[in-house]
Amino acid sequence: MNLPRRFRPWLAVTVAIATYLTAAMFFVRHGALNPDEGFYAAAARAVFAGEIPYRDFGYTQPPLFPYVNGLVMYFTGSGLFVQRAINGVWGGLALGLAAWWVVRRISIGSAVLLAALFALSSPWMYFTNLGKTYAFTGLVAVVASWVWLESPAGTRKSSILGLLAVIGLGCRLPSVPFFGVLWLASLWDGCRPSKKHLLVACAVPAAAFAGLILPFYLVAPQASFFWVLDFHRVSVPLKFWHLAWQEIVTLAPALWVAALGAAGTVLVKRPADGRREVVLGIAALLALAANLLPQGVYEEYGVPFLLPLAMSVAFILNRLVVKAPRILVGAIVTALVAVHVLATPLILWRDFPGRRLGASQWLTPNAPPLDPDLPAQVRHARQLMETLVPPGQPAIGPNLIVGIEAGRPIPPDLRMGPFSVGDGHLPMSAAKLHLATPAEIESYLADPAVALLAFFKRPALNYGWTVPTYGKMPPDITARWLEIYRRDFVIVDQEGEFLLLARRNALPPGTAVHP
Repeated sequence: MNLPRRFRPWLAVTVAIATYLTAAMFFVRHGALNPDEGFYAAAARAVFAGEIPYRDFGYTQPPLFPYVNGLVMYFTGSGLFVQRAINGVWGGLALGLAAWWVVRRISIGSAVLLAALFALSSPWMYFTNLGKTYAFTGLVAVVASWVWLESPAGTRKSSILGLLAVIGLGCRLPSVPFFGVLWLASLWDGCRPSKKHLLVACAVPAAAFAGLILPFYLVAPQASFFWVLDFHRVSVPLKFWHLAWQEIVTLAPALWVAALGAAGTVLVKRPADGRREVVLGIAALLALAANLLPQGVYEEYGVPFLLPLAMSVAFILNRLVVKAPRILVGAIVTALVAVHVLATPLILWRDFPGRRLGASQWLTPNAPPLDPDLPAQVRHARQLMETLVPPGQPAIGPNLIVGIEAGRPIPPDLRMGPFSVGDGHLPMSAAKLHLATPAEIESYLADPAVALLAFFKRPALNYGWTVPTYGKMPPDITARWLEIYRRDFVIVDQEGEFLLLARRNALPPGTAVHP
C-alpha cells in the first residue's frame, strides 16, 4: 500500500477498531447472560456509593477492577449492557494497541490480519464483551507487552512493569504468571541488574501494592483473605474437571497453529534478533498454561493473554517469511484463515444442527449459544422489577442483573449472587464475610415485603450450593424453600435465563403469570 509511513499505524488502528466495534455491538447485545456479571456490576456500583470491598460486601477477586468500571459507571449508570459496553471499550483499546505495534514493527497487512482474526473470533469477542475482568486485564497485558518490547532496558522499564503487574493482579489474580515473568525478565534485560536497579524495581511495585491493595486487607483482614485466597484454596481442589482438548483448541485455533509454527522457527532457525518477542511468547504461554491446564478452570480464563501471544507470534513468523516468495506468504495466510474458519465447526460437528447456529458455531463447547432475544428479556425483567419492587426496596434473588437494571439496592449478604450462601462450618461467622445463611435466605422468602424473586432458569444457581465448598444445599432446607415457592409465589417471567417469581398477594390485576 502506497501510504506515508507515519499514517500506517493510524490506518491499522482504525481498521482494527472499526472491525472490532462492528462485531462488539453484536456480542454486547446478544452474548448469553453469565451469572457472574451480576456481582461484578453490583461491586462496581457499590464502590462509588462509598462502600469498600470485603469490608462491606464479598468479592472473589482483588479489589481494583470494581473501581475501574465503577468510575465509568458513575457517569454512565449501571446495567448489563452498560457494563458490557465498558468492557468492550477496554477490549477495543487492547486490540488497537496490538495492531499499532504490529504495523510499526512488521507490516500493515499483518496488523489487519491480526485485527480481523480477533475481531471475528467468536470466543475472544464473546468473553471480552462479557461483564467480567477479561477485557481490562487484557488491556493491561497488552500495555505491559508494549513496555517490555519497546522500552530500553533499565530501572524505568522494570518500575513501569512492576506497577502494571500490581494493577493486573489487582484486577485478576490468575494474571500473576504473565506479569511476573515480564517483570523478572526486565531485571536481566541485556545485563545483570545493579543493586540500585533491583532496589528501585522492587520498591515501585511494593509501594504500588501498599497503596492500591494493602488498605483493603487492613480494613477487613479476615474477609479479604477469605474472598481473595481462602475461597479459591478451598473450592478449587473440589472442582474435579479439567478442560478437554476441544475446549482449549477452539478458544483460538488459528493462534495455536501459528504459535506452533513460531516455536518451530525459534528452535530450528534460532534468529539473531527477537529475543524480547520470544520472552513475551513464553510469558503468554506460561500464563495460558496456568489458566487452562489446572483442574476446575474454564477456557475463558485464558482470554487476557491471547493478544500478547499473537504479538509475539506475528513477529517471529514474519522473520520466517520476510524474504519468502509471495506465494508462500499467501499460502500461510490462507491456511491460518482456513483454520480460523473451519477448525471449530469441524471439531464440534456433532453439535450441528441444533443449538449452535450463526456465530454460535464458532464458540467453545461449554459457552452457551448467543441469545438474539436477550435485550427484550432484560427489558421485560426490568419492567417487572420496577412494577413490583418500589424504589429503595431491595432486590432479592441470585440474578442480580435484574436489580441492577432497575436501580434497586441489593442486600450486602446477597451481593455474590449464586455464591452468596455460606457453609455452616465456616471458621468465622457468615456476617463477617457478608455471606447469607440458609436461615436468612428463608427469612427473605417468608418476608411479605419481598414481592419479587429474581432467579435463573438453572436450579443450581438459585442458592443451590454453599460456598466455599460448593456443597449441595441440604434436602430438608430445599424442601422448605420449595414449599414456600409453591404456596406464596407464581412465575411471571421465564424467558431465556430469567426466572422471576412474584408473591401472589403483590400482583397487580392483569399481570400475566405462567403455569
